[in-house]
Amino acid sequence: MIKEFFLFLDENRSRYEQQAQLLLSQNTLETQIKDYKIEYSVKDGCFSSLASSSDEKSIQFSFEVPIPNEVQQQIEELVQLFAKSEAACK
Repeated sequence: MIKEFFLFLDENRSRYEQQAQLLLSQNTLETQIKDYKIEYSVKDGCFSSLASSSDEKSIQFSFEVPIPNEVQQQIEELVQLFAKSEAACK
């Protein structure tokens, strides 16, 4: 998963930065990766992701990270959260 994380981080940074802006402005964001729907949210001082598979296995996992104070740090934290969540879906 670590290899995929760094690969996704490098290949998708631009898309992740756009998604971060959306999440920060709307407080929720939903994406689809392979057979997983990933729901991102801002709540209780944390950024969180919840991934749910749409196949018969019905697998779920989540990540949660504290929200940094500075906007640029928030964007970087979200970029990493997006890469981590998508890598876990592989």
